[in-house]
Amino acid sequence: MYTLLTSLDPSSIPSSLTPPKVIVFSSANPSFWIGHYDINLILPNGTSLSANETTALFEKNVAVARALGTLPTIFIAEINGRTTGSGGEFLLQCDMAFAGPDAVLGSMEGAVGGLQGNGGIQYLVRRVGMARAAEYLLQATSIGAQEAAEVGWVNRAFESEDRLREGVDEIVYRLSLLPAGGLNGTKSAIRANGPSVEQADADVATILRLFPDEIGYLPRLIELSENQTAGEFELGALRDIKDVERLHGVE
Repeated sequence: MYTLLTSLDPSSIPSSLTPPKVIVFSSANPSFWIGHYDINLILPNGTSLSANETTALFEKNVAVARALGTLPTIFIAEINGRTTGSGGEFLLQCDMAFAGPDAVLGSMEGAVGGLQGNGGIQYLVRRVGMARAAEYLLQATSIGAQEAAEVGWVNRAFESEDRLREGVDEIVYRLSLLPAGGLNGTKSAIRANGPSVEQADADVATILRLFPDEIGYLPRLIELSENQTAGEFELGALRDIKDVERLHGVE
C-alpha cells in the first residue's frame, strides 16, 4: 500500500501523465475489508523483525494514512466485510465510504488499552459527532452497515454486494467525467478541517506510551483468535460482551 500511494504522488509521475482521479479500495476476502494489524508484528519476539524494522513498519503505516488525505486522488472505500483496528483507521482516511450488507465497522484498540491513531479518532468525530464517537471508541465496539450509514460512519449502505458495486461504479463514472483540477481543489478544501500532523503525532506518541503497560492483553487476543484465524472470536470483532469478558479474564 505504501508503494502504491507513493507512486501516486504528482512528484513521482512523469509530467506527461496525471494522477488517477479516483481509486476504489475493495476486498476479494468476503470476511474482511481490512482487518487489524498483525499483532505478531507488535509483540516483543513475535517475529524475527528487528526493532528498527518494526519502527519502519509503523512509520509506513503513518505515511499511508497521511497520503490518503493529502494526495489529489479521490479514495473510495467499498466495504463488505469486517473493518477493524488499523483497517478502521484506513477507512476513516478515505474520502468516501460505502458499505454492503455484511460490513462490520469498529475499533478494538480500547479493549487492549490502546487507541486509534493516524487521525482515526478525529475523523470519526467529524463523521458521527463527539458523543457517538465516544460511545463506539470507548467501548471498543463494532456496528453493522445500516447503523454505520445512519450515524454517518459511511456514506450509504446497500442491500446487496452487487448493488454496492453498481452504486460505487456509478459514482466513479460521474467523477471520471469531471475536471481533475476542481476535484483536487475541492478535496483539499474539505480536508482543511482534518487533524493536524502534530495531533496525529501526539496520538502515536500516546499509543507508544500505553503500549508497554497494556501489552498483556495482546497475547490473550492471539490465543482467543487462534493467532488471528478467521474463526468465531476473530470474526466477532468484539461485538459480543462475552468476548470482551473472555479477553479480560472475566468468567
